[in-house]
Amino acid sequence: AAPPAPPAYLCSPPAGLTPGPFLTLPVSGVEDASPWTSPASYPADLRGWSILFDGRPAGIVSLTRDAVTVLPPPGLSGMVEVETTYRGRRTARHYLNF
Repeated sequence: AAPPAPPAYLCSPPAGLTPGPFLTLPVSGVEDASPWTSPASYPADLRGWSILFDGRPAGIVSLTRDAVTVLPPPGLSGMVEVETTYRGRRTARHYLNF
């Protein structure tokens, strides 16, 4: 059996957040506190974490205890579901307007 997902969740983005090439979202509950920044490529899964935009994976640029920076997939427009998963299990779902 898979271990239970930690009590982590995607926090609500700050008001006035506008999508750009990179998007930083506050998170909490990341158990591995050692910061990670991508040297050259942006993996869709890092330490079991992934961020999905309308079901499409974002490239993870950096992950710290309290924030994740991602490169959203191209072609997003309108209201988009943003979902955080840990080891394939959804831990949070929110919506952003692109």
